[in-house]
Amino acid sequence: MGAGVLPASGQDGEPGRLITFGVSQTFYARDNLILAPSSAGTTYASDTRLSFGLDTETDIDSFSLSAESVLRLLDDPLVGREARLSDPRLNVRYERDNGNSQLALFANYSKLDLAFSDPLSQSSLGVADFFRGRGTREEIVGGFRFETGVEAPLGFFVEADSRRLDYSDTTDPLLFENRTDRAQLGFIFRFSPVARATLSFEEERFEAEDIRDTERDTRDITLGLEYDTSPVSVFSLEVGHTEITERLLAPVARSSTSGLVGGVGYTREMPNGELSIDASTILTQLGRQNEFEVGRRLELPTGSLDISLGVAQGDTFDPLPIGRIAYMTEWPRSRFDVALSRDVAISDIVSDATITTRMDAGYEVDLTALSSLSFDVAYADIAVDGPDPAGVSQEQGSVYLTYRRNLTADWDMSLGLEHRFIDEGAPLGRGTSNGVFFSLERDFELLR
Repeated sequence: MGAGVLPASGQDGEPGRLITFGVSQTFYARDNLILAPSSAGTTYASDTRLSFGLDTETDIDSFSLSAESVLRLLDDPLVGREARLSDPRLNVRYERDNGNSQLALFANYSKLDLAFSDPLSQSSLGVADFFRGRGTREEIVGGFRFETGVEAPLGFFVEADSRRLDYSDTTDPLLFENRTDRAQLGFIFRFSPVARATLSFEEERFEAEDIRDTERDTRDITLGLEYDTSPVSVFSLEVGHTEITERLLAPVARSSTSGLVGGVGYTREMPNGELSIDASTILTQLGRQNEFEVGRRLELPTGSLDISLGVAQGDTFDPLPIGRIAYMTEWPRSRFDVALSRDVAISDIVSDATITTRMDAGYEVDLTALSSLSFDVAYADIAVDGPDPAGVSQEQGSVYLTYRRNLTADWDMSLGLEHRFIDEGAPLGRGTSNGVFFSLERDFELLR
């Protein structure tokens, strides 16, 4: 999940408090809002978004809270005219650092209107993020991490997190309720300033209200070693054992797999970037998966280039290329970035290997000191390598052209065009949507 491994870090800034408010007003018109194979007409909407933020910080701890919601006025060819509160979000985080111990607590809540969201704006994608139609997705995430003995030869940490997804008013069979709970505890051994070891125990449970009523328990015990081979290089080694038990209630079935897992890695700082080499073998509910990847990050005079190339192979799929290429450059009046990636993972949603290919690119140019024009493109394809991939392999894309201008010191304006599409193959085929939007927004501080 990743949320539970966020470190609790000390705060280096001066003590203080910051309260912010934000308000924005957006008007837009979109044809075929739900990306159906044939359009039912144009949707007109007005979004009034209000946001609030609170950040406090002392010498040893920090607290942050952010909340927002939208009042949406809607005129839609299928649901008619209505007004509703939509897209509430709440994020809370607390961190404390006493020098020898650290604590982090976090909780996030959101309820997203799927018809008005673009999944390609997310940092990670899965088969459940490729959808069309209406409905809502409610997500609740929470957890903590506590570590003590940070400055001692022997340290101890414990962390736990939970993530729950609930869907309502949806028709996509892949949008089903699921929950993941995870807990981990471990010991950190600091043999010297350049040698460290970690012994950890982790348990995870996944439950889904899919057609099989899946329940899956995963237990791991891992020993990790990390050694600074030089002031600019680090070698790491990880060896462990994984046990996975899966129960299907419809029809009733039970399976289990266990075995050794591990990984080895090497990173070295270079005069103009970094070199990395990683190899790993893990167990999933479908058996073993092996990966090998070599990466090189380059700092360029006007930007950066990040390349990693490798191969993944599993019990259920042949060797497949994986990797990422990301390039960013900045000139005095413009910026350009592009990223291409391909990865393979066993999906909890479809229990098959999913091959995700993704491209994101953006170009922005300053027209004047107060205005800019940007062009953003995103594309993703998810293919399923399994015995029954029908109805799962699909592609999705979006294009945005946006003009922005600072009207005053406090108010900003944006105006733009958008195009989105999804193609799920037969029988639904391709659906496209085109739209225009106009917005005014302002963020201001009340107290600091």
